[in-house]
Amino acid sequence: MQASSTGLDEEFVALLTKLSKRNPGALNVCLQLISHLGELSAFDFLLLEEMDILGEEMWYLYKACEKNIDQFHASLMQKTALHKLQSFPHSKYFRVEER
Repeated sequence: MQASSTGLDEEFVALLTKLSKRNPGALNVCLQLISHLGELSAFDFLLLEEMDILGEEMWYLYKACEKNIDQFHASLMQKTALHKLQSFPHSKYFRVEER
């Protein structure tokens, strides 16, 4: 592992780039998870990748969680993240409820 000029590990930067897909909102969410959960954020990152909630989808989920990192984390732990995205109009998971 080699530190970049910013002092961050290159592999870590690559992981954040992969998860955020260079979306600044998603990168913000990743950094909040790290700040809030520390090493436990790795589990959230695995769940996000497994559920294909990357880039703008991550930002949409955060917005669907009222921009609250605790709610965001809980939606991953309780497996309600995709349901939240189904009701968020900009998400690729959006579903219009039929009446």
